[in-house]
This record gives sequence, C-alpha cells and structure tokens, in this order.
Amino acid sequence: MLAALPLLLAACGSAKSAVETPLKPGKMSPKDYLAQQIHYNTFSAKAQMHYEGDGTTQDFTANIRMHKDKDIWASITALGGMIEALRAYIVPEKLQAVNRLGREYYDLGYQEGLNLIRAEVSFADLQNLFTGNPLMADMPVSSSSETDSSMTIVLKKEDVTATLLYNTTTGLLQRTELNTAGRDFHCSIDYSAYGATTGKQPFSYKRNILISNAGKVIRLNMNFNKAELNVPLDVSYSVPASYKKAEVPK
Repeated sequence: MLAALPLLLAACGSAKSAVETPLKPGKMSPKDYLAQQIHYNTFSAKAQMHYEGDGTTQDFTANIRMHKDKDIWASITALGGMIEALRAYIVPEKLQAVNRLGREYYDLGYQEGLNLIRAEVSFADLQNLFTGNPLMADMPVSSSSETDSSMTIVLKKEDVTATLLYNTTTGLLQRTELNTAGRDFHCSIDYSAYGATTGKQPFSYKRNILISNAGKVIRLNMNFNKAELNVPLDVSYSVPASYKKAEVPK
C-alpha cells in the first residue's frame, strides 16, 4: 500500500452523463480554452483507483478533500473501503502521511517528498491533477493548431513542454501530455466521462494516467463516483503515539 504515497505526489466506476453542449458559442481562442477550468474554494471527491508500477498492481479507494491553494487531505482504503491503509495531509510546505498497515508515519518537507519519488510537480498542479484542471496551464502559449474537431495548444517554459488537446464542440480538455527536455520523463493524462458537478461545472469522472520516468512506468486509472465543490470539509490528521517515524532513503 505504500505505492499509494507516490500516486499522491505524482502526483470512474461511475456512469455519468456526458456534457456535450458547447460551453461557449462561436470560435474560441487558446486563452478561452485554457480558461475552461473547475472553479472552487473546496473540493471533495471519492474515486476507485487502479495502480500499476514497480512490479505491483493495486486496487483501492481514495477519498480526497482540498481547500484551494491551502491543503490536500487524502485517505486510501482497501477491501471495499473497510480498512484505511494510509492517510496523508499535504500543504505547500510539507507532506505528512500515516501508514496504518506499517504503523509508521512520514513527516517531510514538500520538496523532500518530491525527491523521494523523483518527481517535480508544484502544489497547484497536484491539486489540478485531482480536479481535472490542466497541468502547467500558467506557462506561456508556444503555438496552437485547430481542426474541425480539436484544438491543440502547446505551452513551453524552460525545459518543460505541455501539449493540451481540447474538443472544439464542447470546449473540454481531452488529453494532456508533459515532456521534459534532457530528462527521460513523459506523462500523459486522458480525460473522459464528463458530467456536471456543483454549479453545473463539467468534471471528468474518468482519467487514465501514464507516467514514464527514467525508464520506470506507472499507470493509474482514476474512476470518480463523487465530486462536490464548496462544501464544508473535515481534514483532521493525527499520528498515533505508538507509530514510528519512517526511514526515508537518501
């Protein structure tokens, strides 16, 4: 179950009706597409997860709660949600996690946590991973191209390139690809099963994520069956006194 920790940093069994009506009439610019995002103060969701990586395959349930720009709370449960295996609390400066199966806990600086899994992802983009908002959307637009069915927008900053594919009928994000020059890193995210959430905002209830980093491949399927915006959240986190601090490889 410790494989759940990397997925929290890397950072929909539900049949939702697709949103197929255009979000805006007429022709949209790249800026218009990038503006099609989930807007929220708080975010709460539940998803069935299928993880493959490091020679293991795991299925589990994730409950995720977030205050925008402030924190991420996550609870990973097994056996149909009967047993909590891991609870994490992440803020822009720190990552904390309790491994209940191993009776140990992590207390790391945010960057230290990134180094542990050999990944670079900002706190804002970690939140975007869960809401379905585009990653790296704050980077400058390098180019764009449009067909009858899709708009492709390429964003570049320093050695990072993000390629975003949108559906021109709905204005919704269909795929994200991230590449880093000079490093063997690639990430792709496919978004589907759009349905309405709070305020009728369209939300992708199904995501397929593929990460290749220095030859190591991780696959993660996220199937959401609940997503709520702007509801009160309980993000309580504590470490039992009997737990030991986990040893972090150097």
